[in-house]
Amino acid sequence: MVDAGLVPAGYPVVIHAVEGYTGGGRQMVDAFEGRGPDRITDPYRLYGLELKHKHVPEMHVYSGLERKPIFFPAVGAWRQGELVQIPLPLWNLPGQPTGQTLHAALADRYAGQRFVRVMPLEPRPAVLAPETLNGSNEMELYVFENPAEQQALLVARLDNLGKGASGAAVQNIDLMLGLAGRHSYRLAEAAE
Repeated sequence: MVDAGLVPAGYPVVIHAVEGYTGGGRQMVDAFEGRGPDRITDPYRLYGLELKHKHVPEMHVYSGLERKPIFFPAVGAWRQGELVQIPLPLWNLPGQPTGQTLHAALADRYAGQRFVRVMPLEPRPAVLAPETLNGSNEMELYVFENPAEQQALLVARLDNLGKGASGAAVQNIDLMLGLAGRHSYRLAEAAE
């Protein structure tokens, strides 16, 4: 959105993500799955509340923003799957872009990418389940809009394990070797 000129580099961006508990590593897995004295039974937990999460520096660098975004992650009581959300008050952006403008910018940016799909504006799903892409290296990008209130919500859905370090490594190798866009696979198929 910054590169497309729809969100100014100086804009105060807020990002919220909620992922399955495997994103927290072995200790969190053990805690959610009942192995150990510190068993977690909460269905949802915010963390990183000091607003210094380890991923904020890379978000800052790759977003093109002048200042670091506010990022508050959460973990849910499911094993894997993630939803990342960025709310945008369109009335407060230069030129007051629409959801259609945002969608077109995303579609242009990710055209031809084999692991990233920009989902259609219509029909819009009423709900998004975080576990839908489990077992894959795929990511779906959504634009939700309330035109009357000039509000938009950008959402990315992914498998926090599939899009983790190993998935990113494979995707980067594909890019370096010029293999991007040639084929798609699901992690379960790749393991066979």
